[in-house]
Amino acid sequence: MDDNNNRKLNNDNEVSPEQQDIYDEIIGGADEMAQSFFDGELTREELLRHEAEQKEKRELEAIKADIEKRYTQEVEETMRNVESISSPAAPKSETAKLDEMINLDSFSNPAPSKKKKTRKAKRRKRAQYIELEEKNSLYRFVYLLGDFVSYFFSLAFGNLFSIIAVPFVKLFNAVRDAIISRRMSTALNDGVIEAREHRRQTRASFRSVIRSLRHPLSTPAVILYYLKKSFGRPVLRTFVNYSLPVISVFLLLLVFSYWKNVTFALKVIYNNESIGYISDESVFIEAKDMVLDRLSSNSITSEQTTGAAPGNLNAGYELAVVSYDKLNDARTISDKMIENSSDNLTHACGIYIDGRFICALKNEADAKTIFYNILAPYEDIAEENGYVVSILQEIDYVQGLYPDEADIMWEAGDLEKYIEENRLINIKKSVSSSEVVEVPYPTVTTRDITKYSGYRVIRQEGISGKKRVTTTQVYIDNELNNTYTIDEVIVAPQEEIIVIGTKTTYGGVYIGQASSMGFLWPAPHCHYISSPYGWRSSGWHKGVDLCTSNGTARGTPVIASRSGVVEVVQRSSSGYGNMVLINHGDGYKTRYAHLLEGSITVRIGETVEGGKTIGRVGSTGNSSGPHLHFEVIYNGETQNPVNFIS
Repeated sequence: MDDNNNRKLNNDNEVSPEQQDIYDEIIGGADEMAQSFFDGELTREELLRHEAEQKEKRELEAIKADIEKRYTQEVEETMRNVESISSPAAPKSETAKLDEMINLDSFSNPAPSKKKKTRKAKRRKRAQYIELEEKNSLYRFVYLLGDFVSYFFSLAFGNLFSIIAVPFVKLFNAVRDAIISRRMSTALNDGVIEAREHRRQTRASFRSVIRSLRHPLSTPAVILYYLKKSFGRPVLRTFVNYSLPVISVFLLLLVFSYWKNVTFALKVIYNNESIGYISDESVFIEAKDMVLDRLSSNSITSEQTTGAAPGNLNAGYELAVVSYDKLNDARTISDKMIENSSDNLTHACGIYIDGRFICALKNEADAKTIFYNILAPYEDIAEENGYVVSILQEIDYVQGLYPDEADIMWEAGDLEKYIEENRLINIKKSVSSSEVVEVPYPTVTTRDITKYSGYRVIRQEGISGKKRVTTTQVYIDNELNNTYTIDEVIVAPQEEIIVIGTKTTYGGVYIGQASSMGFLWPAPHCHYISSPYGWRSSGWHKGVDLCTSNGTARGTPVIASRSGVVEVVQRSSSGYGNMVLINHGDGYKTRYAHLLEGSITVRIGETVEGGKTIGRVGSTGNSSGPHLHFEVIYNGETQNPVNFIS
């Protein structure tokens, strides 16, 4: 029995020579197909079809191999059964039998056995395998036939459509060309006929107009008649209808372009001569004041003398349209007025202090040297002490035409003496200092209606900013005149955002509103302070004792005054008695003492929200009656709780 099992196991694992030949043929065919594809002998479509055929062939060979395997086992089993009864005739080889079975030839029945039911079952199995192979062959034939028919019809219909479409395309192109050619020919002929008719009517109208000149009164009527007749022609009417809008748009653009670069101006007529264009009369008035300043000045002796100023500085105006670049300013008009007012003129540099004309010097460098010498001694001291000095007044040097007269044209020494005598110049000293200061951050409080009144969380930390503050003190002739500061932000502060809860009940207990410091009243039912913070007969009292005025405090709720983490839970009959200490994380801690026995509902390390009930008022420890001893501790030092919970 063990030998039979081992033989059967070996037969299952071994590959027969026929199977090996099939595998070699498949692999060889795949290599040959790949080589043909790379050599360009096969198209992609042929390659896909060949792969499908190879796949079907492999499936059929697998079925064949399975049949060989199963029938080999059945033949061996049958032969062993026959050997036990009689010696059979020399049987055919296994390979021949399997070939006959696979090729649907007659199958050699094994030697007769006493087990007729077994032989009938084998025949049924053989018939099933033969039917399966016939079905596979039929499926393969139908698939190949359908593929061939679809390919043939697609090729045939594609070629047929190309053959049918060519004449229609040529006919469409011919009709299109004929229509276009006919329209162009018709338009050309109409144009020629219209041109001839227009020429004929033009000649006739010209002759009629010439004849009408003998009777001048009839000439306008003749011209009007031929104009009406001309506009009656369709071509001329169409031309006018299309051309007039185009001409109108062109004229509009032309007008816009012209007025874009021009403006209305006043042409100034002075002494019967045009001296320029101004935008409005105020320009001439300013120019006239400048002429008076330049032609009439204070003399060295401070006596008012009249120079070469004309008696009449009035001018006439004419409205004109000019481009913007032809407009003149007041200084240019004043130069031209002076040029037309006096013959004794020379080019010089006018000196103006705070807009007032003082005199004219022939050399501008001499004038600048005078003011430089006035400021130089102060600049040396300013450089040593780190401040800035300047001349308070505004000094202007204006080149132009000035009357060459003694009261207007001065020497440099005369100007220096005049400034000193009349104290026209003041020295301005600016002393500046700067420092970087911290800018406190603002605090923004946001209310959250979903959180309890004791809830207080910093959503965004505040960051202080920095700014540079520059303070400048202004001295005029060494006397303090003004002080001003300039702030320059270096780093902008970041606001602190605090979220606080607004719900006034927690777990059915009314907890009220938090104070401005963010603390809740720790005993909502106890609003009477029986012992305040500070000295008393028994010593320093570190907190406040809260109770009711009628002695009903026992058993009333005690709530967390602020959100935090429970740091200490003490259950004792002495000292604080039953006590809870909560750390709020920002240097603050709160203590709740003398709580009722068995009423503490929190544990060490638990995070509690402000308003949550942590126990009830009792009288445990060193207590004279039911009350809550409440402490506020900041950085290790007790504080007066009233300042935080009120």
